[in-house]
Amino acid sequence: MYEESFSKLPSVDTNHQLHLDRYIKFISSRPERNLKREKGFNIHHIIPRSMGGVDTKDNKIKLTYKEHFIAHMILYYCGYPEMISAFFLMAHNGKCRIVNKLTSKQYQNLMSIFREEQSKQFSGSNNPNYGEPRSENIRIKVSKGLKKYFETHDNPRKGVTTSEESKKILSIKAKERYSDPKNNPMYGKKQSEEAKIKNSETHKKMYSKEGYINPNLGSKRSEETKQKMRKKKKYTIKNRGSNHHSSLKVKCIELDKIFSCINDGAEEVYGDKKYKSRIQYSLKHNTTSFGFTWKLV
Repeated sequence: MYEESFSKLPSVDTNHQLHLDRYIKFISSRPERNLKREKGFNIHHIIPRSMGGVDTKDNKIKLTYKEHFIAHMILYYCGYPEMISAFFLMAHNGKCRIVNKLTSKQYQNLMSIFREEQSKQFSGSNNPNYGEPRSENIRIKVSKGLKKYFETHDNPRKGVTTSEESKKILSIKAKERYSDPKNNPMYGKKQSEEAKIKNSETHKKMYSKEGYINPNLGSKRSEETKQKMRKKKKYTIKNRGSNHHSSLKVKCIELDKIFSCINDGAEEVYGDKKYKSRIQYSLKHNTTSFGFTWKLV
């Protein structure tokens, strides 16, 4: 009766042929029933629609809930990728929950194969949102949802400290990732005035909270940290290139004297390198700073 539909079933490899034969035998052995919908029965497509089956009388059979589940389980064992999701959803169906009747091994295999298949279907360019940044509305919606969730739930990371070993691993990975500065997503970008104001307000709110203590309050940098900062600073200035004003010659108009760099000018004119910001201000705004006017040479 269903020979035409059976002949159109996709072929399988030798490892799965036994299950395909079982499926054909199982469907053939079911009693002939009318296709009227009634309680306790499902209409099953012999070749499922997800596999290209058509919605015709020749491709339909009326099965009990149990028979319908068995049919999909055999199709799942046939190795058809489309049947993995169908069987998983059927096993977890709220009205007809079969998952509790599966053995632990069956359930484990089903879950692992289903997750693997889902990962293939929605990873990379297959993901419908691939390459599309979240809109502002979506970001606000997600933010509100998370805030609402954590009002009644504890943050899983609350009170968890990162071990020294984990910190080292993260540090190594970050260095490898950003060994080329161009890999940094913020490379060449400048913060907008709006972003600066937003960050400033966030920090003010954070430090104004009752009981919040700045982790660096009252602490002094160790000599090791200072050395690291000096090295980093030298590396940064070196990699800014010859066009950056920190490495260009500057001239003090009032003294009519040229200095090899901003640091030298600050040390001689203002008495300390830390006053280089005065020179930078003068250069940026083309004005006098603390009695002296500076120009790039």
